[in-house]
Amino acid sequence: MNYPIYIISGIGADETAFQLLDFGEITPHFIDWIPPFSNESLASYARRLAIDKIPSSEKPILIGLSFGGMIALEIAKIREVEKVIQISSIQTKQEIPTFQKVIGKLGLSKILPLAPVASHNPFTNYMFGATSKKSKEILYQILRATDKTFLRWAFGAISKWKNETIKENVITIHGTQDKIFPYRSQKYTYTIQGGGHMMVLTHAEEISEILKRIL
Repeated sequence: MNYPIYIISGIGADETAFQLLDFGEITPHFIDWIPPFSNESLASYARRLAIDKIPSSEKPILIGLSFGGMIALEIAKIREVEKVIQISSIQTKQEIPTFQKVIGKLGLSKILPLAPVASHNPFTNYMFGATSKKSKEILYQILRATDKTFLRWAFGAISKWKNETIKENVITIHGTQDKIFPYRSQKYTYTIQGGGHMMVLTHAEEISEILKRIL
């Protein structure tokens, strides 16, 4: 049976992040973001996104990159899905990095300077694992197009995420050099050696082969 495939990108990004992946004969649907409500929870946002973008009659496969992987998990809690594939993402609140938790606890997401993380510079290249010329160029395109209001909301929503549910139909693909959501040994379905947070750009061939096997 062929299940519809929906892809949810990282914070504020679009299908640009996936342009180096080869899906073969599969044609996935890329989900566009909708504007968040002020102080909206990640779970509430995921519910609205599912209602707006995914027909209720479908039993889809969801592929989520980073923040999109968290959204995919929340959708899977309220909708029947065939499987969730997380790339460079996390499954529970216990995996949220300490700095993200501090941002939420102190309410810093609304005042935090965005320049270091939302612009093209050596710091962002390092944090996102953009090592090749091509990956740096694409990362720059993504950051340049990211809506800053959405980015602030997402930082706050991540820091306050409450999920503790680990579902059986979740497949995880994670890089050993991820600096946004650090690698935890023995935890993932597939491990990408040397992969950083944006390994969909730097390790596209390896990830493409995995996706072709599991889709």
